[in-house]
Amino acid sequence: MDVNVTFRHLDVDNNLRKYAKDKILRLKKYVNRSFEANITLTVEKHRNIVDIILSVDKTTVTSKEESDDMYYSCLLYTSDAADELDGVDLC
Repeated sequence: MDVNVTFRHLDVDNNLRKYAKDKILRLKKYVNRSFEANITLTVEKHRNIVDIILSVDKTTVTSKEESDDMYYSCLLYTSDAADELDGVDLC
């Protein structure tokens, strides 16, 4: 499992990086194979945006969440990606 976290327009925060990685690794229960995740954390004015691209074999799941709090945005993308992965047969 390869997880990449990119920060745009905000300072690198190791706690936030660890939180984002931990949230995406919870999705392992939906996927029995190795996957790659690219997470982009962006701040635009007062909006905190999280973009995720999750690739498993030939299947790609994308999710974009936005809120006033970056940690809450990370929580939202995890539930959104879990809903998408639940409907796809990847096991």
